[in-house]
Order: sequence, then structure tokens, then C-alpha cells
Amino acid sequence: MRLCSTGWNIVFGGVVLLAVWRAESAAAKPQAAETGPLLPALTNSPEANAFAVYTHENFKLVMDRQLRLTISPKDKGAYKGPVIQVSEPQFALFDTRGQDEDEPTITEFTELPPAKKQPDELNVEGKLSNNARFGVKYKFSGASIQISCWIRSAPAGGHATPIQFETEFASTHHFAPNIEIADRKKQMEGWYLKTSEKGIKDKSFKKCTYNYWDQLKFKREAQFLENFGPWGARKIVLRTSGSGEGFLHPYKRGGQSYAYAGFNCYFQVPTVPKKKSTATTLVITVE
Repeated sequence: MRLCSTGWNIVFGGVVLLAVWRAESAAAKPQAAETGPLLPALTNSPEANAFAVYTHENFKLVMDRQLRLTISPKDKGAYKGPVIQVSEPQFALFDTRGQDEDEPTITEFTELPPAKKQPDELNVEGKLSNNARFGVKYKFSGASIQISCWIRSAPAGGHATPIQFETEFASTHHFAPNIEIADRKKQMEGWYLKTSEKGIKDKSFKKCTYNYWDQLKFKREAQFLENFGPWGARKIVLRTSGSGEGFLHPYKRGGQSYAYAGFNCYFQVPTVPKKKSTATTLVITVE
């Protein structure tokens, strides 16, 4: 998934600050892929290619016709910082030995609601190129978006098809190599990430705090991720809810090791029957 924000360079005291947003980021819209099935579009809406739009005093959310989300945080009535992108449902495919195979793609949406502004809930079901079936439920409540899902593999069996949603946080700064940490800190004083993480061998989750200028040392799995800094007084919180096997996994992007260089966090649910009582939900809150 590509960010569609634009920006400008500011040269100040030897520091090159790359602001990847501008005031118009409030109008940023997800880009539609050229292939694949499309959901219906909103009519009489300024948001081109939108399937749904949800607004709250803390943010505006635009869902495109392939279920990609663009979240634009607001603080004191004005849009702040870079937009947050959440991917459409993505799928992997593993054989009985756990080896990667070609990723299946969505071939059709079998059940879908009409395009809508200010939805309370949206339920979409579809079929993949390997005949697996999936369903996604989006719930909108106050300053939170909840995403829950299920997926059933094709009857042939022998293959696992996890379902995944990727949240992308844009880079906020770019510094020349000779800029000291103390000078970098001045640009983002007070910005931080908080997480609860565990590695492959860990038995319990451990709370971690990273300043935006600290090196990121993400582990494999997280219960929550709290991101504060680029959006004025707002912070973005990702967490899991429910008793299923879904989990969060934050990771560094493009070889960079700092939050200001941008990073991703995906939410993954393994192949499971359609059992809503044991589903895991991704909750995204703009506080």
C-alpha cells in the first residue's frame, strides 16, 4: 500500500525536515487499484472513490471501494499531522509444511451493504481466488473503529489462509546523517510510542516505551500500540479485543529504526471457522 500524502522540505539550521503532510491532508483519499472487484460508490460526495465516510470531532475516516481506510486526525477543529492508512483485507497462503505460495486475491464481494455516510456498522463478505470465503465487520462508535473478521479455507484443505490488515504510520522527519540526537529531539520533544510486546520465547507481555528518536526494537507480538506526537493533542491507539487468536505485530519499515522514519503494524487472524463468539477485534481509537 502506498501513502498518497504529499509534502515539502524545510531547511533550518542544517536540519532537513521532511513534512509528509500539509493542510490539504484532510482531503487525502485512498487510491483504488486498477483491478479487482469494487464496492458501490457514494453519490453526491466530495470524496471521490469513497464507499463510506465517518466523521467525528477527533478525525475523519474515508473508506474506499476496496475497503482501504484513510484516517485524518483533527485537533481543535483542524486536521493535524499525516493521515493513517489501513489496508484492505490481505491474505497469505501456506501449504501443509508452512511454505509460502501465491497470495490469493479477492475475486468478488458476495454480500455487501450500500455505500453510506456515518455508518454504525458495515458487513462485507467475499470470495478469494482459491475459493476461500471471508467476512469483515467494521463498527464505528464515537472515536473508535472496530474491525473483526473471519475466514474459511477452501474445502480442499491442506492450506492455511490468514487474513491481515496493515496500519501504516508515515514518516514525519528526515535528518541529514550529521545531525546529532539532541538536535533531532528538539523537533519532536514529548513524542512517543507505548506498546505491550512479547517475543517468540517470551511467556508474558512487557510494556515498552520508545521516544520518537529512540531505536525501535519491536518484538513479534503486541497487545496494544499507542502513538502520540504528530497530531497535536491526539494519540492513536491500536489494541486487540476478544478471545480469538488474532494479534498485532509492529515492525520497522525500509531498514529504518526510528519512529519518525515511519513504521507499520499489522493485525492478523489465522484461518478459523465463522465463530463470532471467539473472534478477535482490532480497535483503532483516535483519542
